[in-house]
Amino acid sequence: QVVNDGTPDYEKKLETSMFLRSSSMGKFGSKLDLSFISTNFNHKTTGKETGIRTHGEVNFNKKLGHLWPIDISRLSTDTKLSLSHYALDNKTNETRMVGGFDIDLSFPFNSETTLFGSETTNQIVPMISYDYTSKQKQASIPIFDTSDGIDGYLEYKTLLSGERYKGIDRFVNENDITLSLESIYKDNLGENNELKFKLAQRYYGDDEVVSDTENIDFETRTKYSDIAASVELSINDFETYAKLQYDPKNFSLVKHRIGFNYKPHPRKFISLTHKDDGIDSNLLISGAYPLNNKIHIFGGIDKSLTSGKMNEETTGIAYESCCWAVRLAHFKTSDDVGYDYGTSLELVFKELGTTDTYVRDKIEKRLPEYRVNLD
Repeated sequence: QVVNDGTPDYEKKLETSMFLRSSSMGKFGSKLDLSFISTNFNHKTTGKETGIRTHGEVNFNKKLGHLWPIDISRLSTDTKLSLSHYALDNKTNETRMVGGFDIDLSFPFNSETTLFGSETTNQIVPMISYDYTSKQKQASIPIFDTSDGIDGYLEYKTLLSGERYKGIDRFVNENDITLSLESIYKDNLGENNELKFKLAQRYYGDDEVVSDTENIDFETRTKYSDIAASVELSINDFETYAKLQYDPKNFSLVKHRIGFNYKPHPRKFISLTHKDDGIDSNLLISGAYPLNNKIHIFGGIDKSLTSGKMNEETTGIAYESCCWAVRLAHFKTSDDVGYDYGTSLELVFKELGTTDTYVRDKIEKRLPEYRVNLD
């Protein structure tokens, strides 16, 4: 429920989805995924575009092995084809077909070494990738539940995948080459002890990219992305990391995140993150704690260190039994005139589903480390 001066979101009246995977085992196996999802979207605002979005997708992945007789390279391919149809209530229906393929060539090197006195295995993986996705005009297609991933912080995995948009209302065009490097140190005695270094940059073959701005098909971009770099250290239940976004054109660090997590259990954790996007500096604190084997509480805050204003507050409690579970969450969100408040209830029947996936998604978006599957 939206109260005060909040802006309504799209609602899912009914959603049906199916997924099928067929895979062959082995070092050089293959995988075929078939998916289908149909969603009926509604909106409380009169005049908003509503209707049914039906989307089908075929994805085939194949590991081809080495290019040379010795094991110094690995090649894998990924082919995808998707078809979307929008049966709209107050606008002409829309249909979109998008296809593409990815080729990844990696050169893994393994060695035995020591790190801080412990025996470790070090794997270094340089990789070059080529991604192609057809270029389609999509400005006439409404945006129901899709967000722009590059509005936030650039991720190593985002550069490798090329998936700018989170959702299926927009598909980004690709004709790109990505260079990446990953180095992983694993403790031979401690299974959960790892040290990871990651580095990646993407070079764009087209200076236009599909836009999510209303009535605009494409927007311009530079020939290359910022550089994403990160270091992550995991020791048993502790994890600390630093993620950096570097602008090679202006030789400057534009964004960074530094975090610490202690997570012995999904229902018992504490997380601290400092984020700086070059304009605003934020502190995020979240956690969960089990009161007993059936009840746990969770919560988090997002505070601007630049203005001193509290951006978001989230608190909640969950109860679980053998056959059902319930989760109650309270949200406080800053807006232009003050704060918007909302309280939501999610009822889950084990092995059947939930009454409100929106509540679960909203909690997980605000508390990234909170991944409690009540199903």
